[in-house]
Amino acid sequence: MSIIHDALKKAQNGLQDKTPPPPRPGGAKPLTVAPAVLILLAAAVLTAGYVYRQGAPSPVPYSSVPKIEPLPLLEPKAEPRPEHADTLNIHGIMSDPNGNVVLIDNGIYAEGDEVQGVKIIKISLDGIVILKDGKEETIRVGQH
Repeated sequence: MSIIHDALKKAQNGLQDKTPPPPRPGGAKPLTVAPAVLILLAAAVLTAGYVYRQGAPSPVPYSSVPKIEPLPLLEPKAEPRPEHADTLNIHGIMSDPNGNVVLIDNGIYAEGDEVQGVKIIKISLDGIVILKDGKEETIRVGQH
């Protein structure tokens, strides 16, 4: 019990001494940093005022900037569209809330639509049925 009692007395005596804490390792006191910050801030304000009084250089007028003409755009070559159903190219079939639709040569078609002179009778998820020259034909996805 005497060890604890001695430690408490030592702690109490240390509080009564009111000695300043040892300096922080590796750092300066906050009061020595504040004047340096104030000096830098004042220098920045004075520099900004000087630059403002001198006037900023005027920008280059638009007339002295050379005009650059754009290059002509290259037009893609138009591929001739097939005129007969023998060359229908089905790129895909999707299910829509109103029924299935088919993507043929960058166009979207539904049942009853006409494309390249043939009528689309039925669209299923694996192909379409068309009416060509009074006959029904089935074309599968990916078939040309």
